[in-house]
Amino acid sequence: HNGEINTIRGNRGWMEARESVLSTPLLGNVKDIRPILQPDMSDSASLDNVLEFFVMSGLSLPHAMAMLVPESFNDKNPISEDLKAFYEYHSILMEPWDGPAALLFSDGRYAGGMLDRNGLRPARYLITKNDMMVVASEAGVINFDPETIKEKGRLQPGKILMVDTQEGQIYYDGPLKEQLASARPYRQWLSANRIELDTLKSGRRVDNAVPDYGRKLRAFGYTREDIERIIAPMCTAGVEPTASMGNDTPLAVLSDKPQLLFNYFRQQ
Repeated sequence: HNGEINTIRGNRGWMEARESVLSTPLLGNVKDIRPILQPDMSDSASLDNVLEFFVMSGLSLPHAMAMLVPESFNDKNPISEDLKAFYEYHSILMEPWDGPAALLFSDGRYAGGMLDRNGLRPARYLITKNDMMVVASEAGVINFDPETIKEKGRLQPGKILMVDTQEGQIYYDGPLKEQLASARPYRQWLSANRIELDTLKSGRRVDNAVPDYGRKLRAFGYTREDIERIIAPMCTAGVEPTASMGNDTPLAVLSDKPQLLFNYFRQQ
C-alpha cells in the first residue's frame, strides 16, 4: 500500500488477543497456524497476514477487504440500511485498519484497489478499450494513446474497484457492496441480538454530588478549561478530545504551573 496503517498497534494487539479463542469444527486444530501475524514485520505485512487468514477461512476477497477497511457514511456519503447493518455486524468481529492508505490487493484471480475511509492518499485508475486496467498513485504512470482510453477516474474514500482477470469483468463499488450487504440477513441478526445501552433502565437514581468537589479538582490539577472544553463534551456528547494545533503552553516538565500526571506523557 501507499501510506501507513496508523491504527496498527491496536490492530496487532486485538489480533493477538483473539488467537486464544479461535476455534472451528470444520478446519481441525487451528492453533497450529498461530501466530496469525508474523512478528517483527511491517504494517503492510500484518494487514496481508489478516487478509490471507480471512480469505483462506472462506471469505471472498471483497468481503475481507470491506471488513478490514470499512467506509464512513454520513450525509455526503449516504449508504443503504442493509450496508450499514453489514458494517455494524462486522465491527463486532474486526476493528478498522485505518490509514491514510491506498491499498492494492489480489488473490491470483481477482485484483483491485481501494482507499481507506480517510481518503488522504491519491489513487487514480484507467481502463483501456482493450480491457487493461491500471490503478496507481497518479495518472500517467503508463502512457496510453488518448483514443484507446475507455474510462478514467480516481478512487473515492472507502470505495473498491476490482477486476476478475479470468472473466474479464470489472466490479464497481456500488454493486459489489450491495451484493455483500444482501448476502446475509445482517439487519435481522442485529435486531434480534443487539442490546443498546440507551434502552437499558436500572430504575436507580444516581447522586452526582461530589463532596469537596473544588478541593479535589485542585488537588489533582484539573482546571476549568479541562472540565468545560474536554471532559464535559466527552461525557455529554461523546466527542473526541481535540484542541487547537497552536498550543503554545510549555511541556509539563518545564512548566511552573501545577500539571496533571498524564501531561508528562505523550502517546506515540
